[in-house]
Amino acid sequence: MSPDSSPPSSSRPSLLIFLAVALLAGAILGFEVALTRVFAVLLRYQFAFLVISLALCGLGLGGLWAHKKRDLDLSNTAVFFGISASLSLLLILRGVFAVRPDQFWLAALLVLVPFGAGGAFLAAVFARYSEWGGKLYGYDLAGAALAALLSVALMQWLGAVETCLLFAALGASAGALTAQKRAFPLILSAILLLLVPYNARFGLWKVPNVPPMADQTGATLADRGVTQPLFTELGDPKAQSRIIDTRWNAFARTDVVIDPSAPDSYLLYTNGNVPTNMMRWDGNGWSIGAIAAQFPLSDWVFKSANLKGADVLSIGPGGGLDALLALRYGARRFDGAEINPSIVGLMNEPRYKDFNGGIYTRPEINVETAEGRAFVREAAQNGKRYRLIFSALTKTATAGSGTALLESFIYTSDALDDYLKALDDQGQVAIVGDAPLLLARLFATATAHFKAQRMTEREAGTHLAAMFYPVPGPYQWALIVKKTPFTPAQTAQMAADARAAQIAPLWLPYQPTGAQLPDLPIGSLGAGSLSLSGFIASGQRSGFNLAPAPDDRPFVLDLGLSPFSIFSSSPSLSILLGLSVAATLGFAAFLLLGRENRASNARSTLYFLALGLGFMLVEIPLIQKLILPLGYPTLSLTVILFSILLGGGAGAAYSQKFEAEKLRAYAQKCALGVAIGAVLFALLSGYLSDMMLSLPLALRCVVAAIVLFPLGFLLGTPFPSGLRLFSNQNSNRVPLIWALNGTASVAGSIAAAIGAKTFGFSAVLGLGALIYLGAAALLLQPKSNKS
Repeated sequence: MSPDSSPPSSSRPSLLIFLAVALLAGAILGFEVALTRVFAVLLRYQFAFLVISLALCGLGLGGLWAHKKRDLDLSNTAVFFGISASLSLLLILRGVFAVRPDQFWLAALLVLVPFGAGGAFLAAVFARYSEWGGKLYGYDLAGAALAALLSVALMQWLGAVETCLLFAALGASAGALTAQKRAFPLILSAILLLLVPYNARFGLWKVPNVPPMADQTGATLADRGVTQPLFTELGDPKAQSRIIDTRWNAFARTDVVIDPSAPDSYLLYTNGNVPTNMMRWDGNGWSIGAIAAQFPLSDWVFKSANLKGADVLSIGPGGGLDALLALRYGARRFDGAEINPSIVGLMNEPRYKDFNGGIYTRPEINVETAEGRAFVREAAQNGKRYRLIFSALTKTATAGSGTALLESFIYTSDALDDYLKALDDQGQVAIVGDAPLLLARLFATATAHFKAQRMTEREAGTHLAAMFYPVPGPYQWALIVKKTPFTPAQTAQMAADARAAQIAPLWLPYQPTGAQLPDLPIGSLGAGSLSLSGFIASGQRSGFNLAPAPDDRPFVLDLGLSPFSIFSSSPSLSILLGLSVAATLGFAAFLLLGRENRASNARSTLYFLALGLGFMLVEIPLIQKLILPLGYPTLSLTVILFSILLGGGAGAAYSQKFEAEKLRAYAQKCALGVAIGAVLFALLSGYLSDMMLSLPLALRCVVAAIVLFPLGFLLGTPFPSGLRLFSNQNSNRVPLIWALNGTASVAGSIAAAIGAKTFGFSAVLGLGALIYLGAAALLLQPKSNKS
């Protein structure tokens, strides 16, 4: 045994140690979830993804910290987590984003500190009690599972910022459980806890207005796709708009904004982006015309759908404009699937109901909090048929080559199949937005749908219409996909109505086109003079991916050709992330390999590297594939995380009963079980999704939990079992293992996103299965060590 090594403790940890592990692990996960929501309000998706990924490298760096400082004081480390979490959040909001938002990578460096402290605490505990790794890991995952549930409720009640502060205080309180003298950590935890009501009253930790920081061309950070538009616009000293109401929930922050120059409209922002209009309405049908005149393209779409006595569905009805247009053109019933519950609540509150005419309380209007795809599929299964399925600006404002790895199930090729199945014989799917590149991709998606029915491009074109409104604004283009072909008489009337509204056709069957988008030959594709493959190739020559995106690769809004475009969006942050991952993995692996027993050390190093990568390559596709049947992203994330983590905790705790060779064989079987379960899920997820959609929501959650808990049980075993098997001679290796595994998890999450865009989530799940097969092979007993 080397001089600096020490055998693992054989004494059983006290109950307080187990509880401290659960408390701090839960605080880390809860802080991460709430912090992600805060960043989503300020930063565009790809930058928030990189910032959080870099921050989570702190968990791995914490392992190196615990290895370096082997006498780490657990109580002080937990308290330091709480203090640094609160302080880093304050510096991020009041310093980075309020003063230098262009240096947003500093936010990642600041939150490295609390995550590092949390990682150091857990690594140190596992090192000191490595023989009890199974039970410790059980408490770790159980605490995280409870935090997954609690974070949703807290963000609904307090908001994301206050939830961050609360989890910081809870993490610090773990220090009281591990301290010999508990007064000091208890007092500090109480002070941190008091910051929650203090901030609710005085707003010291508030989301700031962001300086626009325009470049030489006048483009602000929001224009350049870095920050979210709302707070960047409010950060302009000349801005007249102001926020009059704010609501947080587990899904998003919602702000009601008023512009003095437009007093007849409120703007409802979700996460500082994609505003929807709440229009002033007196409740009289004759007055809708004046409102509709402000939105000529949407008005034209509803007029063209022949809605008299028919049903309409809006995916993302927002502030009620779609419902007003449905009433204007005589729809019998209007259904709305609004994913943001705060918007539905705001629309029905007395203060706003008086403003909007109580549009959502009318008997023919039904707006529910639901994910659009799930709503459509459930409605179709129940025999519902619509004349018009409409979607306006549903997450399209950031579409483009810079929107790296942003997934959306609303506009996939499978989504279009679902929508067309839910239409009546004369039904139409209509999408209105402001991104011409997305229009081109969706036009290609619709063409591919009809080609799959053995139509030519020219025949497919008779089902499609693409229009352009040249006046700058949020509604500039529209795509209509009709279940049956348009007739010449129909398109003649549509063309006449379009001319009256100054709308130009990009493609309208049997009618001359009045406009073309540069490098996007939509008219040629619709006329059949250009093949679908040729159209997609024309996009590639311009640097854009216009190919249809299925549910398995739902990155419709990411129009870049390269899966690595997320890194080119922020080179400095990407370099920091790459260096952090590479340095931590390299340093930990170097120390783990050591000078003696290199073969055994290499085996253990590869094993924990595989677990870190494999876990994320399995977990992330599971979450994505269950979003649709569960019908709500926040619900799906909560149910999935809770089920997997709770199952993992149970599996880890159960593994504690095995000793030596029995543990090795059991862990190997569990790793094989994960591989088999992942493959089976990839093969059967489509059937499972269809079956779940026929069930009430509560039963869907139960089915998801029943499916995921056993897989989580298996996932929870290999890591703590490996700790016991590979560190039984030197507990000082445990913090290095923690560093290696934690950082590999960050690399795994990035690899999962890149792999999903390139090959699809099913392929990523298959890769995760292969990696777990490799982990099982690494558990084989070397021949020289067999008795």
